[in-house]
Amino acid sequence: MRIEILKKINQLEQKCKVCPLRETMHPRYLHRYCIDECPVGAEIKSLGKEIDEIGERAIQEVLNKGEAMTREDVQWLRNKDLTKREIANAAGINNSNEISNFFKELSVK
Repeated sequence: MRIEILKKINQLEQKCKVCPLRETMHPRYLHRYCIDECPVGAEIKSLGKEIDEIGERAIQEVLNKGEAMTREDVQWLRNKDLTKREIANAAGINNSNEISNFFKELSVK
């Protein structure tokens, strides 16, 4: 699904490259126009939100594993910029010392 969305965004961006407004409008105003008024820009923005939602759902699915999260799951969540506390809390760990031990045992930074 994500790949299809990215392909669609790429196709839409090709339309942007040949947009006649690129030649006539100041870049500062062009960017605002593309985001707020252009139907192609609106579709790109909408598709970007879909990608964000897919990512959020994937993160939530891993967090929902709770205590069953693997080392790879935890490392993936850290790479997604979740805090150690967020991950540990999802695993049912709330004590600061236990959180530290949890990550040491998994060898995850």
